[in-house]
Amino acid sequence: MLRGAGVARVWAAPPFPGVPGPGARFCASFIARGDTLARAPRIVVRWPPRAGDPSAPGIHADNAAGLVLEAGEERGRVLLAADADRTVEDWLAVTPGVALLKVAHHGSGSSSGAMFLARMRPRTAALSVGAHNPFGHPDAGALRRLIECGAVLCRTDREGALWFELSEEGVRRIDWRAGEPLSSAEARDPRDAREAAAECRAALARTEARW
Repeated sequence: MLRGAGVARVWAAPPFPGVPGPGARFCASFIARGDTLARAPRIVVRWPPRAGDPSAPGIHADNAAGLVLEAGEERGRVLLAADADRTVEDWLAVTPGVALLKVAHHGSGSSSGAMFLARMRPRTAALSVGAHNPFGHPDAGALRRLIECGAVLCRTDREGALWFELSEEGVRRIDWRAGEPLSSAEARDPRDAREAAAECRAALARTEARW
């Protein structure tokens, strides 16, 4: 990722006893719950806490220390839930009614608890999971809970890469294969949309060739 994309800054969760995390390895800046990473669009850290917080002693593994971020505003908020399990979900202070939930831990059975989903009420759930993965993700129970909470489910193992555009009005799915523009500002003319799509496909092809 660092070689293939222009990365200006690296953030990571702080280390915890027995859970050093990857931050030191990548010379990352440590961030924790309550930190604001950007204001336009708004990006706020919702997990993990800082050392000394009452919830910190429960962090005993990398998954529980993963960075959970909330991005966007108004009706266009998205929650990126990392590999959080239900014990972490109980601590997340997020206003209900997120437009998009990046499903935690690839749809693991230990994540996406019914109480958490009832509280969040996501309109769309994006599930990043590999086809025929050896871990058995996504879990059938997690899928059932996501569907029962009323979320529209999108899966990378069936649909490929998922691309969404956020605004204060909500979230819309981008069909990047068809060359749909990212926003009116980026593509005001149909020719601009086609050129942007061609550039995207060319960049993807170059990246795949390098790897």
